[in-house]
Amino acid sequence: MSAEMEAKRHMEAAAPLEGCGVLVRGRGALRFQCWPNLAAEPRHGFAMDARATLHAGTPDGPVAVLHSHVHPAPRQFSQADIKAQQAMGCPWGLIYIGEDGRAEERVLWLGRKRKGAGDDSA
Repeated sequence: MSAEMEAKRHMEAAAPLEGCGVLVRGRGALRFQCWPNLAAEPRHGFAMDARATLHAGTPDGPVAVLHSHVHPAPRQFSQADIKAQQAMGCPWGLIYIGEDGRAEERVLWLGRKRKGAGDDSA
């Protein structure tokens, strides 16, 4: 299963809360690491343990941060998402969970998507 598909399955399982995790490179391929959502209001935001994003924006850090928005939340990044992504310095992906509880096919990206973010290429 691809890292993106693993992320989508995790986000579906987390609903109605926002799910979150990171894409990391391991053994030449991308892997998805899920992290618990530590936000005070996990239906309307997400927060991860700082260890999840340690070294973000560097070659040793995560390739991307992924999280979900769950229907009826907007299918777009919030202002808080945009500010946090800019401060972190690595791309963010948004997986939208529809009314039927399933992840939409398309992942939205914010920030410069690095080669390999969102696929399994090395």
